[in-house]
Amino acid sequence: MGKSKREQSLARKDKGFTVEASPFNVVKVDLAIILFVGIVLLVIHESLSDDPAVQIGVLGLYGLGSMFYVMMKVRKVVSGVDADNKGVAGRHPSGDE
Repeated sequence: MGKSKREQSLARKDKGFTVEASPFNVVKVDLAIILFVGIVLLVIHESLSDDPAVQIGVLGLYGLGSMFYVMMKVRKVVSGVDADNKGVAGRHPSGDE
């Protein structure tokens, strides 16, 4: 008739950390690296300069640079996904014709 309750369970038998396949997994990894480097920079920014303006500038430039990098990476992934969806028999990604 159908799957047993045990087969329908959300619990996994395999151990480890897995993520469902997604075109944005690359962006997630990049974001994790950016966050790690940002935390390290936040910890050491006082040793870079005693001037608070320089410290804010360094952190601000890193934040803005990271933001633009992630934005460009997401746009690239989205344009690739859109190109893949347009190739599917002229079907619009929203489902409309």
